[in-house]
Amino acid sequence: MNPMDNAQMTSQRAQLNMVSGINQLNSTLSSALSGFQATQAMQASSLIGREVLVPSSTLQLSEGQAKMGADLAQSADSLKLTVLDGAGQALHSIDLGPQSAGLVQLDWDGATDAGAAAADGRYSFKLEALRNGQSVTATALSAVQVGGVSLSNNSVRLSLPGMGDVALADVRQVR
Repeated sequence: MNPMDNAQMTSQRAQLNMVSGINQLNSTLSSALSGFQATQAMQASSLIGREVLVPSSTLQLSEGQAKMGADLAQSADSLKLTVLDGAGQALHSIDLGPQSAGLVQLDWDGATDAGAAAADGRYSFKLEALRNGQSVTATALSAVQVGGVSLSNNSVRLSLPGMGDVALADVRQVR
């Protein structure tokens, strides 16, 4: 029988107290995170009914109007928007000229290159941005009205009709 000396006993006691403290800290942080997420979800609920720009290359033509956007990594000498039908065929192309880096708001009036008016519905679009003949990263952004807000997998998600759920962090702009 070898009883522990005071130094060993003090060391073991300190280790047990540290483990207990870490467990309490984890519990406190989990509680704070839950509260933060609930607050974030409540704040995001103010977006219901508002239009947001999110990464997607789809657009909704309604009453001859469609809104979308582009996020340019750097300024471009030229930006070209091409609207595509369901089969991937080009309906209309627009040369938008030089654009600065950042968000660019885009609109389409539903006119096709053939001069006809496209029917209301869902279309897709692609962007081509060039600077000094080199491709510039242009992220396509869809303008969609927020239908609802949910808290899922520890993140706030927006319900976007026709697109499903997207993370609040993916919103590039609120209109």
